[in-house]
Amino acid sequence: MKILLLTTVEPTQAAIDYRELTDVIDIKNISLISIPFFAEIDSMNNGRLYLPTLFAMYKAMTDKPTQKKIFDKRHTLIIGNSYKSEKFDMIISLGDSSEDTYTKMIRDSQEYKEFNLLVEAEKLYDWQDAELNFPTIRHVILFLEGVIKDGTIQRKAKTSNTM
Repeated sequence: MKILLLTTVEPTQAAIDYRELTDVIDIKNISLISIPFFAEIDSMNNGRLYLPTLFAMYKAMTDKPTQKKIFDKRHTLIIGNSYKSEKFDMIISLGDSSEDTYTKMIRDSQEYKEFNLLVEAEKLYDWQDAELNFPTIRHVILFLEGVIKDGTIQRKAKTSNTM
């Protein structure tokens, strides 16, 4: 099952969402990919700008060899956004925003007009494309546990901090 979790592409929030998911879910049998978080890490490590790196990753997801690597497991959860050319079994969203402010800025701002011509931000999924909207990442986790019932979504065992 391929699921797109529409979130803000703001990198700090993407990192928080990704961490919360990986802290709770055992991801042995699921590909969990946070494009905004990975774009931020890549841009910091290589001295690149965030938004061009983010959209380069979105574009790379449309490439067949890259798709084989990304969607190599039975279930894949993409966090962030994707071009509409990539089809998903389910599109859900996180948060109360009606649209991501970064994407809206690129689509609507005259300053980003040339950049938008290159990245085609209007071809990304919109919040209106989501079948369900969840207020918190915990709601998303509960939903995933209910939807993927083949045992793939397993909660990690809690460890005790006592000695």
